[in-house]
Amino acid sequence: MYLYQKNWNFFWFYSGLWLFPLVLWLPQGSWNVLYVAGLIGLWLSHRFATIWIFWCHCVFEPVRQQSGQKVFKVSLLLFVFPLIWLFLPDSFLHLSPLQRLMILAIPDVLFSFYHYAAQHYGLLRLYQKSYSREVKWFCWVIVGIVPMLVELLRGFSLLQDFWSDWSLPALSKTFVDLGLAAALLLIAGATLFVLWKRRGESSCFHTYLLSVSLISASSVFLTPEKFLILWTLQHWFVSVGLKSAMMGAENTPSQFSLKHAVFWVVFWGLMALPLFPLMEIDVFPYSQRVSKDWFVALEELLQNQSWLLFFAAISIATGWIHYWHDRCVFQQSDSVTKKALNLLIYQVKS
Repeated sequence: MYLYQKNWNFFWFYSGLWLFPLVLWLPQGSWNVLYVAGLIGLWLSHRFATIWIFWCHCVFEPVRQQSGQKVFKVSLLLFVFPLIWLFLPDSFLHLSPLQRLMILAIPDVLFSFYHYAAQHYGLLRLYQKSYSREVKWFCWVIVGIVPMLVELLRGFSLLQDFWSDWSLPALSKTFVDLGLAAALLLIAGATLFVLWKRRGESSCFHTYLLSVSLISASSVFLTPEKFLILWTLQHWFVSVGLKSAMMGAENTPSQFSLKHAVFWVVFWGLMALPLFPLMEIDVFPYSQRVSKDWFVALEELLQNQSWLLFFAAISIATGWIHYWHDRCVFQQSDSVTKKALNLLIYQVKS
């Protein structure tokens, strides 16, 4: 069982170590297929699993009693707001459905950067012997902010065609190259610093730190499309692997059950499959750069097909609800939540 546990951790939690060479070496058509497979099997699964853990898992009953009403009210607000915003009459806001959707996309992108950084900090905090401020700053800056700044430095690579008429003045190639080199040196230096400062931590801590450092560094030398695929796939793998391991310990807390964990991976994949065609509208078409023609066609489609706008609102709302539930389930600053959490994630520390 210990061997299975190690293999589970490597495949799910340290997925950045094997996803990076896979995405790097695969030809374009192949890594597009890899990403679509991740979308179908992991994207919605990692959303629904957190909600199930909070509301249905017996170990979280004390947490529900303490904060269940608050979590429900906030979730309801996050669900209703995108629907109201997107279906307000055009005359009221003087904004088209596409413009309103793009406005919702801005906080969604910012939430996602924060959400990814928080996930990595949570895993590193799990493996740590004691709290350290440098690990927290490593996650917020190196994992959350630097990749976003790299994309800004490249000039919004995926939106260059769309913003070409009124984007910021083009930066010289020398300036961009120097900025990318500085970002890479910052990532490498911060990684070495944290490894040295926390040299007494377990091999699990060091391995996970190296995997997320590799993900951040890949933003510099991978194409934007490949980086976003690697970035999101690694997040989904870690999330599904951790939550399935937690649910695998439902009947015997603190003991890892491979059979139960695999069952939950398959269960959530099958549950998400029928909803994928309806909710994938908020997934960016990474296979090609966005052009003005693409936005014109999408605007016309949203204007004429209200059901498509409805599912866009549902997709964004469930994403925000997922961010909220992840925070509620993995909030280690609350003693009641931390106690319930420790009962389920003890097995991933080995």
